[in-house]
Amino acid sequence: MPITAIPTCSAYCSAHSTETALVKMVDDILGCMDSGSVAVVVGLDISAAFDTVCHQTLLGRLEAEFGIHGVSLEWLASSLSDRTISVRVGKSCSAAVPVHVGVLQGSVLGQILFTTYIAPIGRLIEQHGMHCHKYADDTQLYTSHTVPAGSSLDHLARCTSELQHWYWANGLLLNPTKSELAFFGTKQRLQRVTLPANITVAGSSDSTVC
Repeated sequence: MPITAIPTCSAYCSAHSTETALVKMVDDILGCMDSGSVAVVVGLDISAAFDTVCHQTLLGRLEAEFGIHGVSLEWLASSLSDRTISVRVGKSCSAAVPVHVGVLQGSVLGQILFTTYIAPIGRLIEQHGMHCHKYADDTQLYTSHTVPAGSSLDHLARCTSELQHWYWANGLLLNPTKSELAFFGTKQRLQRVTLPANITVAGSSDSTVC
């Protein structure tokens, strides 16, 4: 069974959870192994994801890609503007500082806004023939490969590189300590996988064979 080609998201959706995300990925990986291939999974984690969303970029994306305009867009712009932040310790409180980036992680609206903010990465991943499953700020990027893989993994390197540059351009930063590359397959097939030297994830070239 090949990996399904439809990018999915298990966060902030009715009847979806970390459990459905795990079941989806395990099913795809096992199907890949049953078909005689090796599953290659790249786990991406964004540092302080909700706190670094650019308001102007977000509003432009809501209008251009999701057709939100007029009063609705003005209402969203108003909800993001004139926000301040301060730190309180006991009876002491710092001066209020204007906030020009970020959405509220604990709010329903903040979760929806963040999901729309990173929506374009689905198209970028598809352009490279890869698949993904998203949960909040975590993205699992994966594909299947016949062995020996070798140079056929070059497109994976290009995809991860373009993703990293997309995050940079949109004010987001991948966390190298929580982003990783892993291979899943039978012992015999994994022994025949040759890792290209140029595959890096968030600046790290660490990989795991499972």
